[in-house]
Amino acid sequence: MLQQFTWQQFLTTAAILSAAWYAAVLFLYFRTEIQGLLSGSRPQRPDTEPSPPVTDDGDDSPMGRPAEPEGVESVGPDELSFAPAREPDGAARTRRLGVVSDVMHELKNMVMLLRQENGTKEEFHALFGHIKQTYPTIRESGQLAALTSYLEDYLPFALTEEEKGKLWD
Repeated sequence: MLQQFTWQQFLTTAAILSAAWYAAVLFLYFRTEIQGLLSGSRPQRPDTEPSPPVTDDGDDSPMGRPAEPEGVESVGPDELSFAPAREPDGAARTRRLGVVSDVMHELKNMVMLLRQENGTKEEFHALFGHIKQTYPTIRESGQLAALTSYLEDYLPFALTEEEKGKLWD
């Protein structure tokens, strides 16, 4: 049955039906605008107040704003900071941290040397005394307990409590 229609007949019919459809939609939904356009007068738009700005405060939700978990606080980007704006005496802190890392490097080299050469406590005290003379500000770093703990863990011999107490004097 479809073989009886030509492409020209099909396209003509489709164009006519599409035009009728769009005419019906325009007539039903835009009747006043079309009448005003055909009569030459401008359509009157009702004076409407601008809608209030949309806020995202969540109050229009039937359930309300979700509660934050205990201890969580919402802050704006200008209130967010990860560190103090200016640390007092920042240069001194940098020097102390630099000294700690330098002393730790020296201690690692000393421990490695003592392990390789089967060093004694006397050699340890001589090398350690040299490190203390090279870095006298290490006593002010606040990291002496950590450095002493490193020595306890990695020296090839044990230190007595008395030696540990006098180590940084």
